[in-house]
Amino acid sequence: MSTHPSLTPISTNNASGAIGPYSQAIKAGDLLFVSGCIPMDPNTGEIVEGIEKQTTQTLKNLIAVVNAGGSELRKVVKTTVRTERSCNTIGLTGRHSMLPTGLLEKHERFCHSKRDLRGRFWFTQTCEVYS
Repeated sequence: MSTHPSLTPISTNNASGAIGPYSQAIKAGDLLFVSGCIPMDPNTGEIVEGIEKQTTQTLKNLIAVVNAGGSELRKVVKTTVRTERSCNTIGLTGRHSMLPTGLLEKHERFCHSKRDLRGRFWFTQTCEVYS
């Protein structure tokens, strides 16, 4: 089954690859839908250790996919964070300092805890971006 001609799969080697038959992102017109980025180092294929490092690597992967889709983080409309721990204790504030000033106040955020994210990592993040 192929995708609709107006949907463009996005891929970059600068972020961890999609697990399974998925795309890192799909571009639909002026919108970019980024799949769940995980804390895998794209150079080694290994999941980084520790919640702070996992949060940072996930954001680096998210940034790489957004850039590969021809957009930038200041155009993020919504992000979704899934974490095994409380959203208040995973160091998001410090890690999100990598994001453009004011971004977190200007878009919709949704964070929820999920028990055991496949037993390998504590953090995933998706986003929708106006490109």
